[in-house]
Amino acid sequence: MKRIFSFVALCVMTLGTQVTAYNYLTVTNTDGSQQSIDVTAGLTITFADGNMIATDGTTTTTLALSSLASMAFTAEASAVEDLVAEVGGNAQVQVYSMDGKLIRSVSAKMLQQGGMDKGVYIVKTGTTTKKVMIK
Repeated sequence: MKRIFSFVALCVMTLGTQVTAYNYLTVTNTDGSQQSIDVTAGLTITFADGNMIATDGTTTTTLALSSLASMAFTAEASAVEDLVAEVGGNAQVQVYSMDGKLIRSVSAKMLQQGGMDKGVYIVKTGTTTKKVMIK
């Protein structure tokens, strides 16, 4: 009887948990840079000639295995490149320091091309706000 009660209690407790959608495979390179790959359309990963090849059906990303430090599935994209892909290259973004001071307002494409010192920033565009690390 105790086993049945324990089993039922465990089942009830698991019903209350929330499921998080992990829509990105985020790869961290040995230099600390990150790149996220959208997995919502399906993802195929193959390995050949010392490379990892990730294909989502329309886009293929090739990464050298020697430069990979780690990979993890994440709920949000990371890195400036992913922000540009989300909002479009011509979208205006506001870049804030970690203490909340507005540093500059530029196009997402200009942010991607550089021009920012190394550091951690808050980047806001429209309704999207992300913490971004420039290395």
